[in-house]
Amino acid sequence: MLSRIRRSWTLSLFALCWASLIAAFVFLGLNDRFFDSARDGWTLFLMLPLILTVPAGVVAFLIGLLPPRSGDTEARRFLGLAAAVGIVPAGTLILYGALEGIFHGSSAVVLIGTILSALVLLLGAARIGVFLARRACRDGVPRTAFLILPLAALLLFPLGGARLADRPIDWDGKDRTLMLCVDGARWKLIDRFDAEDRLPTFRALQREGARFGMESFDPLMSPIIWTTIASGVLPEEHGVHNFYATANTVRAPRLWDMAQQKGKSVGVLGYLITWPPRPVDGFIIPSLFARGPETWPKELGFIRELAMSEKGNKDRDLRRYALYGVRSIQYGVRISTVLEAFRVMTHKGPYLENMIAKRFLKLRMHGDMFLELWERYQPEFAAFYNNGIDVSSHYFWKYYEPESFPGVLPEDVERYRDVIPRMYGAMDVVLGRILAKAPEGLHLVVLSDHGLRAMKTEASGALRLIRTENLLRRLGLEETVEGINLAARLHMKGKGGRGMLPPDLETILATIIEEESGEPVFSTSRKDPVSLIVRIREEVPTKGRRLRLPDGSVVPSEELIEETPARLSGEHSPDAILLLRGPHIRRGVSDGVATILDVAPTTLYMMGLPIGRNMKGRLLESAFVDGWIDNHPPTHDDYVLDAVPVSSEETDDGALKEQLRALGYLN
Repeated sequence: MLSRIRRSWTLSLFALCWASLIAAFVFLGLNDRFFDSARDGWTLFLMLPLILTVPAGVVAFLIGLLPPRSGDTEARRFLGLAAAVGIVPAGTLILYGALEGIFHGSSAVVLIGTILSALVLLLGAARIGVFLARRACRDGVPRTAFLILPLAALLLFPLGGARLADRPIDWDGKDRTLMLCVDGARWKLIDRFDAEDRLPTFRALQREGARFGMESFDPLMSPIIWTTIASGVLPEEHGVHNFYATANTVRAPRLWDMAQQKGKSVGVLGYLITWPPRPVDGFIIPSLFARGPETWPKELGFIRELAMSEKGNKDRDLRRYALYGVRSIQYGVRISTVLEAFRVMTHKGPYLENMIAKRFLKLRMHGDMFLELWERYQPEFAAFYNNGIDVSSHYFWKYYEPESFPGVLPEDVERYRDVIPRMYGAMDVVLGRILAKAPEGLHLVVLSDHGLRAMKTEASGALRLIRTENLLRRLGLEETVEGINLAARLHMKGKGGRGMLPPDLETILATIIEEESGEPVFSTSRKDPVSLIVRIREEVPTKGRRLRLPDGSVVPSEELIEETPARLSGEHSPDAILLLRGPHIRRGVSDGVATILDVAPTTLYMMGLPIGRNMKGRLLESAFVDGWIDNHPPTHDDYVLDAVPVSSEETDDGALKEQLRALGYLN
């Protein structure tokens, strides 16, 4: 009996180690930077197979109890089964995807083809197992050399893979510009976390480049601001006025359009309002607020499909997720990210915990993929965008500064207080990894669109938000006016961003009163003639009260005002960050002041391109070394937006509205 158990365990160890070694070679073939961590490589390809030898040994033992057929042996049967189990699922998965692509819409053909393919794979895999058993085993036990070889290889393989992953990129010698877009970052917090030794990349960047405090503009809506940053013109010219805009809405060229016009290749991952993507010499992968899976080139669409499949609480299609996994590894996702993805996808925790875990994972995955695409395409202008800091600051500020929010539970503070610092740290790591592979002489722009700060709350810790859609419907304005919430402020504009607001809108809002006191509920202010900012008056109590509308009807306050225990506790502030680094940029300068309109002209000048004649900002001359601008005076040119969209199809706004609600922009 003991001899049979030992033989069964040896067989399972043999089969699993060889299968693991083959799998390691396959993953390295998919992505030669996959083994970024030797420790994770040992965990996945050595320790896990060793652990699985116990249940596999039980299977081998049970197989050995079956009566043998003529010429059959325990080893042959087990290894045939092991090969079949190892090869058939992966092979069937790949074949299913291929057949689905060929016979799209013919589910019966795909199903029958997959079943037949699986049977062929099963027979072939079993034959392979028998073939291996005949040559590798003696008297039903694997030969020692055939057992030691995969174990030794699995010990050394992750070490070699880690060295390969760390190799530099072989750049082609062209000048390159990289824009790292860190939505929501603020110097005040960067300085604080740097003092705690959390941000070595940001510390090095400030030592090597020129730091600017940057002023953003109202309304502090990310789509508007990022379009202003990339185009160098105001919303009235670039055409983006709200979250519902698409790339077809944009009327002014942005930095990558200008670079293309001057013959440069480009690569953009995640930048706002890039859906649907236009054809470029390079790549464009839309992210936040994209309405569909389209990317340029089309084969990168799996990145968007994966992101869209994670919206809401949908059941995961394991077959499709396995295909996404293979494609993600092909495009740069590393073993440490794969293990983190497995942990996040299998963990069941509170909503906030799961939500922010996905944001950390998205940052890692996009960082991995961007580095791979940066190496493959080697664009002369590239932009990488992530909003992890923005989202974590919106949701977790009350845990980071609980003293500003009465009623926050101590146990929640203990659990979530470090989320914002950790997100800044994770961003620092990703930026550091990208910059570690950067070419010599890289022109670098690191920036945010705005900062974040604690929301103003009442003594109870509650935050009052205007229910935008309900208010517009009650006033009969849903067809002519649109509104977006920025914390407790509601920004109203004419539908489409270009229409005028009703001239009596301020009067209409002023006549909405709290029934008992007769006090007006809302106050209004204007930044410009075409937009209106609406707030709930702090001195007017609304909880549990009734509101009288202009038409004389009375509604519960809850219909128009949401009183929440600060579900969102961080709000946008106008203080953004800007940091420039490059061969002609001064080092260690930290007293500069800029606005978001200065980014485009300064970036173009760093690239050696003319500044747009219609740009409203200025060239940040103080960032450059003495004499450089005098010897290289800026030139100017007219840029045009002449790219044709891949598709003008724009889908229903329902999914987008769900994203906006989740981020607190619609109530």
